[in-house]
Amino acid sequence: MARQSLKKRSDEELSMGELFEKYHDEILKKTFHFFKKYKYKLLSFEDLYQTICYLFCYACKTWKKEKGNFIAHFKCTVDRKMNDIIAGRNAPWCKNTPFKILKSEYLQKPYELKDFENI
Repeated sequence: MARQSLKKRSDEELSMGELFEKYHDEILKKTFHFFKKYKYKLLSFEDLYQTICYLFCYACKTWKKEKGNFIAHFKCTVDRKMNDIIAGRNAPWCKNTPFKILKSEYLQKPYELKDFENI
């Protein structure tokens, strides 16, 4: 579908693929923003782009149409979740098989339980 006709249609009418096409420029803006800010911590631009695309899909699934427009929800979701990921936490819905975009020295160390009898 032509991008012009997508811009004229409301977000509620569009599929996830059409939303992706409509807001691809916003996805790239967010990717460049976070890459510029955290380049020293990230493995690659491509990994960051894929992560933000994943967060786009997450935002599509969690968007409640009655609470506001999609692009505001997407931007807020990406900002919050990317801050979590940069802090070393897992991406949403990725508990058992997390993907990592951070260099190894910036990964959060797993918490180890200590045996209190040996203290």
